[in-house]
Amino acid sequence: MKFKKINKWAVVVFAALLAVATASIVATAPAQAAGTTYYVNNASGSGCSDSGPGSITTPWCTFTPANALTFGPGDQLLLASGDTWDQQLTLNGAGSATDPAVLSSYGTGARPKILRDGLASEIAVDAENPSYFDYSNLELGDAGIGLRVYLTTLSHAGLNFSNIYVHDNTGWAFSASNPQCLSTNRMFVPAGIGITGNLPAFSSTDYALENVNFTDITGTENVDSVSLEMCNGIATTTNGYSWTYNGTALTTDGKDDQTLIRNVVMRGLNFRATTAPVLAPALTLSGSTTPRMWKSSIRSSTTKPPAPHPPALPRSSCSARRTCGSSMTL
Repeated sequence: MKFKKINKWAVVVFAALLAVATASIVATAPAQAAGTTYYVNNASGSGCSDSGPGSITTPWCTFTPANALTFGPGDQLLLASGDTWDQQLTLNGAGSATDPAVLSSYGTGARPKILRDGLASEIAVDAENPSYFDYSNLELGDAGIGLRVYLTTLSHAGLNFSNIYVHDNTGWAFSASNPQCLSTNRMFVPAGIGITGNLPAFSSTDYALENVNFTDITGTENVDSVSLEMCNGIATTTNGYSWTYNGTALTTDGKDDQTLIRNVVMRGLNFRATTAPVLAPALTLSGSTTPRMWKSSIRSSTTKPPAPHPPALPRSSCSARRTCGSSMTL
């Protein structure tokens, strides 16, 4: 049998073309998303089990398995649309700038609801030290706090809140005996969405959280619908209260909380109150520097005057930082 002699240069050229083609296929292959998706569905017939994997075919029934997780980049917790829970959901961990962690919904129907029992001590969703976390498509109500972001360390970033309905989050008033909010989950007043914490010592150049977006947030019958209020005390005693933070008297702006949350953008806020004794729908921004807001409405339609606000503080009065008038449209 005779074999034809193959030109060695033809072999080299063919090998080179094959290498280029292979590299092109690898380069254009779709990237695999990081993280794991977990599902929660307590509807009848869902086949849910808290001892299962939390998959779409065997979802969890309650938040108990999710509360034990530490979320990482790309992880998602999806709640079934149309379902309702009366349980605190606690989220630990953080995503990344390229792969945020996610709390949202799946399926069709109404937003999933987390509705508590109307107690001031209750929280619907508690987010512990998050960064790069997206929260969307939720209804949170009947608690002291609908969604609390709780920070105990500095330099967090990248939180997005969108398409969230918060309502009937009420329950306590500020008092001189609780100046650091120790008995009220570190919140100055009840809120639909509240950002607060218990931070280490910080200077005026430090920040706790930056790059925060609120989009299409609806709030009804809350004391505050959104509150960026660290409740770490203020650098003055002119209001008659003695302010300390972790045992240290607050006498300088370097220990005030007004620079702790920065680069905040708000779009499509729609807050209202329709019953009197609920406070006028409020937006507290006293922990934030230069927030930006547009296409939003904050109004009260009650014909009776709202209940008195807790003792007024210079940083939390009805001013540019706290909006609690009868009507404001931006």
